[in-house]
Amino acid sequence: MRLTHSIIILCWIVGLSMAGCRKDSSPAPSRIDENYFVITDNPNDPVDHAIYEFYKTTGIASFMNDTIYKKQTGHIDGQQRGSYIKLSLSYTMYAQTTASYTKVSSKERIPALLELLKEKMLPKLPSQMLIPSILLADSVTDGYPIFEPAFAYGWTVLRGFNTVGISVKDVEAMSDEEKAMYTASMLAGIAEYVLNNQYADQVQNNFFGISRTAAKTVVPSVPVDIYTLQDLFPYVLPPNKAPLPQNLGFLRYPMKRYPGGNPFLIAPREADDCRAFLTAAFFYAPAAFADLHVNETLVLKKFSVIRELLKQAGFQLPD
Repeated sequence: MRLTHSIIILCWIVGLSMAGCRKDSSPAPSRIDENYFVITDNPNDPVDHAIYEFYKTTGIASFMNDTIYKKQTGHIDGQQRGSYIKLSLSYTMYAQTTASYTKVSSKERIPALLELLKEKMLPKLPSQMLIPSILLADSVTDGYPIFEPAFAYGWTVLRGFNTVGISVKDVEAMSDEEKAMYTASMLAGIAEYVLNNQYADQVQNNFFGISRTAAKTVVPSVPVDIYTLQDLFPYVLPPNKAPLPQNLGFLRYPMKRYPGGNPFLIAPREADDCRAFLTAAFFYAPAAFADLHVNETLVLKKFSVIRELLKQAGFQLPD
C-alpha cells in the first residue's frame, strides 16, 4: 500500500514536470509599463509636427482626442471588446461626471496656441508643477451652462484626472492684450485646481469668507450661503434690487441660459468667483487693478488674498 502511494506521488511530480516543460506559445506583452504620453513626429502634417515640436521642447504630450490608445481584445456575444487608454477631464468613483469637451474644428489654430503656451503660459507655472498631458478642444465645460463666457471669466481650461483640457482659440487673430487675457484665463483654470488642493482652508476662510460675510449684511433676507444661491438669485430679491456685485466682493454676476431660454443673471458659484479673480491676478499688476476698482474695498481685499495664495503656490504674477 505504501509502495502504491509512493508511485502515485512520483507520477504526480513527473506530470507536473512535463507540464512545466511543455512548449507553449509565448505570452503577449502586457503593455502595463508602456508610456502612452509620447508623441511621434509627422513632418508631412504641419499641425502634427507642431505638436511634436512642442512635446520635444516641453515634454508635454498634446492630443486632439481623449482616446489615446485602443486595441481589440476579442468578442463577447458577437460584440467586439477592446482595451482603451483615455484622457479624463474629471475623476469620480461614485458619480457620473459632467465635465466634457467638443472636438477641435480648426486644427490650423493649434500651432499658434502651442507657441503661446510655451512662451507665455508655461513659464508662469510653479517650477515643480507637472502637466500630465493636454487635450486640445474647441470648448471645455464642467457642465454648467454659463452664457457666452469671456476670457475674463476664466473658463478656457479644465484640469482633469490625467490631462488639462484647453479651449483652442484663434491666437493669430488676437491683439497682444487679448493674448494676455487668454493666457491669464488658461492659468486661472490650472491655478484653481492647485489652490483647491493645497490651500483649501485659506481659500474658504480668507477669500470666499469675505463675500459670505458681506452677504449677511447686504442681503440679509437671503437665508442660504450666497455661493449656493445661483439660479434662485433673481427670485429671492425684489425685482431690480440685486446689489452691485462689488458690494458683495464679486467682480461680476455670471449669466446663465437654459436651452431655448433667455440669459439671466445668477449669483456666482465658488468656481466662478475664484476663476474671475485668478484671471485678474494673472492679467493685472496691483496698481492697474486698483485703478479699475477704486473704493471697491471687498474686491481689492479678495484680489490681494488671491495674489498672496498664488505666490505661495509658486505662480509668477505681474508686478
